[in-house]
Amino acid sequence: MTVFVLYVQADFEGIEELIFPENYTWCFDIEQSAGSLTKERITVDPNENIEMENSRGVVNFAMKWESDKRQSTITCVKLNNISRMKVTSEDEGKLVPVAAFDCRGINLTKWNPSFGYNVISNTGKKFENINLEEFEWCDFDENSNESVGIYNLKSEFRTHKV
Repeated sequence: MTVFVLYVQADFEGIEELIFPENYTWCFDIEQSAGSLTKERITVDPNENIEMENSRGVVNFAMKWESDKRQSTITCVKLNNISRMKVTSEDEGKLVPVAAFDCRGINLTKWNPSFGYNVISNTGKKFENINLEEFEWCDFDENSNESVGIYNLKSEFRTHKV
């Protein structure tokens, strides 16, 4: 089984943690693993359970490419020390693993950040449902009377053999 692991890197200003909620709906660009077809901005909801064709298993996303007879799928999986679902101030400037996805017939090519993330500032103030569509975010922390922000958001996928 090949698992795609999403690695994320960001610069923080006054931020302790960027948190990806457990029920976060992911948005990806994908490509056919055995072909050249692509799709942009598909969504994968970890709470959605789709029954696989000709199988007893369930997945979080399923589709058929035009040229394929078999169903292609994505399943959100939890792997120890990989599915952290957060980036901390200690991780600043480093690509760190955030989430893992079991993909069959699909390669993940790009993560499209959207909204729904939570942030905790250095003073403990919580910011909820923040938007990272522009690959950055800023606000004001009344506890410290200073601006806080996330900048230079970058990501990449790496494969992980299980």
